Amino acid sequence: MIGVSCIAREFGAGELGQALAALVCATIPSGVLASSGARNNYFIAMWLVLAVYFAMRFAANGKAQDASLLGVSLGCALFTKATAYLFAPCLILAILILNRRVPVKPLLVGSVGCFSDERRHELAAICQKLSLSGSILGFDSAHADGVYRWRNETFSFKNTVSNALRNVSEQLGGRDPRWNRRVYQTVVSLHQAMGADVSDPNTTWPWTVYESPRNANHEGNVPNTGHLAFLVRMSIVLSIQSVRTGDYRWLGYLGALGFGFIVFCAYLQWQQV
Repeated sequence: MIGVSCIAREFGAGELGQALAALVCATIPSGVLASSGARNNYFIAMWLVLAVYFAMRFAANGKAQDASLLGVSLGCALFTKATAYLFAPCLILAILILNRRVPVKPLLVGSVGCFSDERRHELAAICQKLSLSGSILGFDSAHADGVYRWRNETFSFKNTVSNALRNVSEQLGGRDPRWNRRVYQTVVSLHQAMGADVSDPNTTWPWTVYESPRNANHEGNVPNTGHLAFLVRMSIVLSIQSVRTGDYRWLGYLGALGFGFIVFCAYLQWQQV
C-alpha cells in the first residue's frame, strides 16, 4: 500500500490521490485473502511495485542510488517467483523509455544491486536449477516429470486469446448463478467462433475443465470484479486524456501493463485455482 501510494505521488497525485490509491490497493479481495495465506503472489507483487517506484524515481533524476534500489527490488522479485520474468521487463522498460532515460552506467550499478552479497545463496540456487533442469527458471512442471506443466504446450494467437478470455471471466463471478452462467456461455460462444476448445489440454491445467465463474472466497479464484471495472474505466479516462493533451506516456504505461497480461496468458496454462 505504501509503494502504491508513492507511485501515485510520482505521477503527481496529491495527498487525497495517494490515500485513494492506497485504499484501492488495500481492498483488492484476492489481496485481502492472500495476506493470511502461504502463497507468494502478493509478496512478488510488493517487489514489483517497489521496482516500478524506483524505476520512476530513476527516470526522474537519474541517480545511481535509485538504480541500485531498482536492481535490488527487481532481483527480489525474480528470486521470489518466475512470473516476475513475464511482468517486470515491459513495466520497467516502459517507464525508462517513455521518460527518455536509459543511461547505461547507473543501470549497471542497479544490476549489481540485483545480485548483491546478501543474495549469494539465491545465485547459488539459480545455478543449481540451471544444472539440474537446464533453465534458470527450474523445471517446467510441478513434479519435474513433464505432466503438470506450467507453460502452454503450444503457442499461438488463438491460445493467447483463449487464456485471456478465461482469466478475465474468472474476475466476473457474482452471487447470481444466472449471471455466472451467462458469462460462461459467452466465453464458450467466443471460443466456438474462433474454432477453439474452451478446455484445450494444450492450454489447460491437466485434468481440469473450464467452468462458470463463481463468487468464491479462496485467494486463488476470488473475483475482483469491482477493481477490474475501476481499472477498465480509469484506463479509458486516461487514454482519452492522453490523446487530448498529446502526452502519450499514459498510453505507454497502460500498454505495458496490458502487454504483461498478454505475455502471462500466452505463456502460462490456464488453471482455475
